[in-house]
Amino acid sequence: MLQLNIGDRVRHKTTGIKGKVIGYGYRQISDGYYLTTVKVELPSHESLEPIAEDLFCRWEIWHEDKILVYSLPDSTSSSKLAIKSLHI
Repeated sequence: MLQLNIGDRVRHKTTGIKGKVIGYGYRQISDGYYLTTVKVELPSHESLEPIAEDLFCRWEIWHEDKILVYSLPDSTSSSKLAIKSLHI
Protein backbone atom coordinates (compact mmCIF):
# COMPACT_ATOMS: atom_id res chain seq x y z
CA MET A 1 0.00 0.00 0.00
CA LEU A 2 1.22 3.48 -0.90
CA GLN A 3 2.26 5.62 2.03
CA LEU A 4 1.94 9.39 1.88
CA ASN A 5 4.14 11.36 4.25
CA ILE A 6 3.96 14.94 5.48
CA GLY A 7 5.66 17.11 2.85
CA ASP A 8 5.00 14.74 -0.10
CA ARG A 9 3.74 16.37 -3.26
CA VAL A 10 0.50 14.73 -4.36
CA ARG A 11 -2.10 14.86 -7.13
CA HIS A 12 -5.80 14.07 -6.74
CA LYS A 13 -6.69 11.15 -9.02
CA THR A 14 -10.10 12.54 -10.03
CA THR A 15 -9.70 16.33 -10.15
CA GLY A 16 -5.97 16.58 -10.92
CA ILE A 17 -5.38 19.25 -8.27
CA LYS A 18 -1.86 19.22 -6.87
CA GLY A 19 -0.45 20.18 -3.51
CA LYS A 20 1.60 19.19 -0.48
CA VAL A 21 0.53 16.79 2.29
CA ILE A 22 0.21 18.68 5.60
CA GLY A 23 -1.76 16.25 7.72
CA TYR A 24 -4.19 13.38 8.13
CA GLY A 25 -7.76 13.00 9.27
CA TYR A 26 -10.63 10.55 9.08
CA ARG A 27 -14.11 10.23 7.66
CA GLN A 28 -16.77 8.20 9.42
CA ILE A 29 -18.40 5.89 6.90
CA SER A 30 -20.76 4.07 9.27
CA ASP A 31 -21.10 3.42 12.97
CA GLY A 32 -17.60 2.46 14.15
CA TYR A 33 -16.10 2.38 10.63
CA TYR A 34 -13.64 5.11 9.61
CA LEU A 35 -11.43 5.75 6.57
CA THR A 36 -8.21 7.77 6.58
CA THR A 37 -8.15 11.13 4.80
CA VAL A 38 -5.22 13.25 3.65
CA LYS A 39 -5.09 17.03 4.15
CA VAL A 40 -3.33 18.80 1.29
CA GLU A 41 -2.21 22.43 1.09
CA LEU A 42 -2.98 23.80 -2.37
CA PRO A 43 -0.80 26.43 -4.04
CA SER A 44 -2.20 29.95 -3.95
CA HIS A 45 -1.03 33.46 -4.69
CA GLU A 46 -2.90 34.74 -1.65
CA SER A 47 -1.53 34.97 1.89
CA LEU A 48 -3.94 32.22 3.02
CA GLU A 49 -3.28 28.76 1.57
CA PRO A 50 -6.41 26.70 0.78
CA ILE A 51 -6.59 23.13 2.08
CA ALA A 52 -8.25 20.12 0.43
CA GLU A 53 -9.14 16.92 2.29
CA ASP A 54 -10.22 13.65 0.71
CA LEU A 55 -9.89 9.92 1.23
CA PHE A 56 -6.34 8.56 1.27
CA CYS A 57 -7.03 6.28 -1.73
CA ARG A 58 -7.89 9.26 -3.95
CA TRP A 59 -4.40 10.83 -3.79
CA GLU A 60 -1.19 9.74 -5.51
CA ILE A 61 2.43 10.86 -5.33
CA TRP A 62 3.12 13.53 -7.94
CA HIS A 63 6.48 14.15 -9.56
CA GLU A 64 6.90 17.30 -11.61
CA ASP A 65 7.37 16.57 -15.30
CA LYS A 66 10.51 18.59 -15.89
CA ILE A 67 14.24 18.10 -15.78
CA LEU A 68 16.75 20.67 -14.60
CA VAL A 69 19.79 20.95 -16.83
CA TYR A 70 22.95 22.43 -15.37
CA SER A 71 25.78 23.71 -17.55
CA LEU A 72 29.12 25.01 -16.39
CA PRO A 73 30.27 28.36 -17.74
CA ASP A 74 32.93 28.39 -20.43
CA SER A 75 35.84 30.79 -20.51
CA THR A 76 34.01 33.32 -22.74
CA SER A 77 30.84 33.62 -20.64
CA SER A 78 30.15 34.94 -17.18
CA SER A 79 31.13 32.87 -14.16
CA LYS A 80 27.51 32.04 -13.28
CA LEU A 81 26.10 28.53 -13.45
CA ALA A 82 23.39 28.26 -16.13
CA ILE A 83 20.21 26.42 -15.16
CA LYS A 84 17.48 25.55 -17.67
CA SER A 85 14.19 23.81 -17.09
CA LEU A 86 12.98 21.35 -19.72
CA HIS A 87 9.41 20.07 -19.65
CA ILE A 88 8.93 16.47 -20.71
